[in-house]
Amino acid sequence: MDIIYNLGKGGIKDARVFLINSHRTDTFDFEKLQMSFIQTVSDLKRDAMILSLTTHSKEILERKVDVLRKHIPTIAHSAGLAASLSKTESDERPEITLLLNEARLYAIQLGINIESLNTVAKNFRMDVSVIKKAVNMQSPALLSSERSFLQYYKTFDDCYRQSPDKISSGDLGRNVQSQCKTVLKNILDMCISESNKLHLQIADLSELESA
Repeated sequence: MDIIYNLGKGGIKDARVFLINSHRTDTFDFEKLQMSFIQTVSDLKRDAMILSLTTHSKEILERKVDVLRKHIPTIAHSAGLAASLSKTESDERPEITLLLNEARLYAIQLGINIESLNTVAKNFRMDVSVIKKAVNMQSPALLSSERSFLQYYKTFDDCYRQSPDKISSGDLGRNVQSQCKTVLKNILDMCISESNKLHLQIADLSELESA
């Protein structure tokens, strides 16, 4: 290529050239450019960069999932600490807000939050409820409020909770930490599944439109 040749003449060796369209990031080499950036930064910057990407290609989504999974122990630890500082005799669940915010981040990062679904529905001139039904989505209702999320969270109580008079605050914190890990892993897996189904649905709809 003339570009690579001219860069070489200018002293830039082994240049990598990307053809991109800033108005259509799903075309040409835009994803390759993003992956090139990801591979050249430090671990901390890499995680932040991956989560900042708006592209929802298969490879980018896999990178996002890796980052989100890596964060689960940290979030669960913070949630367990919050629970250990709460009153054990009450049904207070201070960890819920923290977990719900993290779960909503999953939906945003994997492109299945309500804003993303509305965009898909608008692009294909469909009602968003049709999209949800076609993909059999559960996460929008689950993540819609603290109340609905708490109901889901409590379904794991039998495995991790004991009556308040039989457990210390330290044990409560450790149990809650384990419960939070399980809940977040389950929700992330749910979001991954729904994201994959949504992308298959988008592919089918795109094929129908182009037929």
